[in-house]
Amino acid sequence: MKNLKNFLIAFSLVALTACSDSDDDTNLINDRDLSEVNDSLVEEITSIELPSNLTSSSNTGAQQTVAIFGTFQALGTSFTSLFAIPSNAVEQRTNLASRNSNASNSQTYTWSDGITTVNYNITELVDRFTFVYNVEGPEFNGKFMDGYNLKDGSLAEFNIYDTENGGVALNFRLSVTETSVTCEFTDNQGSRFVLVSNSDNSGSLEIFENNTLTIKSSWNANGNGTLTDFSTGETFTW
Repeated sequence: MKNLKNFLIAFSLVALTACSDSDDDTNLINDRDLSEVNDSLVEEITSIELPSNLTSSSNTGAQQTVAIFGTFQALGTSFTSLFAIPSNAVEQRTNLASRNSNASNSQTYTWSDGITTVNYNITELVDRFTFVYNVEGPEFNGKFMDGYNLKDGSLAEFNIYDTENGGVALNFRLSVTETSVTCEFTDNQGSRFVLVSNSDNSGSLEIFENNTLTIKSSWNANGNGTLTDFSTGETFTW
């Protein structure tokens, strides 16, 4: 989980830029057809909760589960903040509809805090929305994020890029069915976090380090569950 936690810093730096504001109303654009296409994805991530019996348990395994879930919440909050378009963003639209293209609409939002500039492009295709997040600043110039979100809400996947060494640093994948939501964060060092939340409030989480399962926790709708730490051989039941 160490590498995943390190990316919270990078998320936070870009998120600060996303929260910048301006007193100049001449650039405000109110008609944003594509600016809210990720609202359902954000809701899926931020609405996940643990059963109250689990969060209030004094059992070591339950407390460890809650702590790991807290890391997921921090990652999720930082990640979803990238989709917030500030009020001072300047919008540029392009109509891509043609017989030779499956793209129908594209919008780019640009904003800056005076030091770092963000260019956030959203393109509508037949079955999905695609996203590209470019950053221009003193520390980094280039693509920070890209990804897609299917229109039916069943699958979304995004890549966060390494601002120092290039390549994909962090991959996020969200899959949704009628009965469950699965969130996965995977970094370029073999660390992976998998959280499954079921509609009855049961669920599970798994942590992989160097592509090896190290911790697995699962709980039922009432909050009773089991955590196994494979690195120590310990199992806790509550």
